[in-house]
Amino acid sequence: SYCGQQGYGLKVVTVYCPVQNRRGEMSVWNQQKSYFDKRKRSGCPRKFFVDDLLDAVGEWLLSGDHLVVGGDFNHNLYGGDLTNKMRDAGLFEVLMSRHGKGPATYLYGSTTIDGIFVSPGLLGS
Repeated sequence: SYCGQQGYGLKVVTVYCPVQNRRGEMSVWNQQKSYFDKRKRSGCPRKFFVDDLLDAVGEWLLSGDHLVVGGDFNHNLYGGDLTNKMRDAGLFEVLMSRHGKGPATYLYGSTTIDGIFVSPGLLGS
């Protein structure tokens, strides 16, 4: 978190949503699945990522600070469900807001899965 002029705060967060990969024992998805299972939270780490991120975004925005959340979301961000949920929570994908549909952001992919979401006060005009 940063504190700027007029007392405005800025929180910058980076995130990574795991790809569902059940094959590799040491894959991020399997490591997170094991972590959650040990804590009696059974389910998909990708769903937990979205749920936990949206909960955190709500808390951060309630503090009144500006917010930047960037990362590898591993979800289709162009018109996808995650983008809609982030918009409902009060954040906007800044690159697509200004320039429209983005390129594939994974070598073997076909959609934009990396992005930067910001609170409305950072969008400018």
